[in-house]
Amino acid sequence: MEASVAQLPSEGRLFGWHDLPMLSRSENSMGDVAEFVARWEASVPSRQRYTFLTGPEGNRSCRGLPQEPRAEVITPADQVVVDGSPADWSGALEDGVRDLTLTVMHCFSCVTYSSCQGHDYRRLGQPSRSREVCAVARTGTEADRLVRAMDECLRRAAPPTGAVFPQLVREWLRSRADGSTWKSVTLRFVRSNDADWSAYFAEVDDVTASVIRLFAEGRVDDERNE
Repeated sequence: MEASVAQLPSEGRLFGWHDLPMLSRSENSMGDVAEFVARWEASVPSRQRYTFLTGPEGNRSCRGLPQEPRAEVITPADQVVVDGSPADWSGALEDGVRDLTLTVMHCFSCVTYSSCQGHDYRRLGQPSRSREVCAVARTGTEADRLVRAMDECLRRAAPPTGAVFPQLVREWLRSRADGSTWKSVTLRFVRSNDADWSAYFAEVDDVTASVIRLFAEGRVDDERNE
């Protein structure tokens, strides 16, 4: 049975990036955001081949370890090696978030720079992580467009009833190369206050599939209206 997808209600429709709640992390940065975005737009591969390892908890990163989550930031043109074998760049995405990330990229023509399928770390005695996809906006206008387009799709969802609901938040992405900050939009799959992690991970795949469908339907509607 497919779970119903829901998001927390907001006060009216969202008109731009500043209408979203701000998410603050201890660190949200990459080496050179401008260079990364330029490579993405030009479809120019990096001169190096990036290596990813998959850990027992499903982490796919430089070492595949929960305590060392760092992963290389790659573009669709980059060459990657996953668990010792050459792979398409999307093979570097964690399994549970791959289809969602590709859908976000395709439906909203945006640049994604980070994603996480969500990880149950309870047996390790560490805080579990929820699912998310992060997109960096190339301009302020694009940031506002992304918010409006995603919000329009998610508003077709049912009222929140389950353990998981999607939520849009805004973040600043800092470029360590020059200290500049870039607007980013993050789609998070949040655990309801009255749900435990067992319920969350039992539902998150179905809710993700529902969001993918909503985004795809929204893109079809946009194309029909062009």
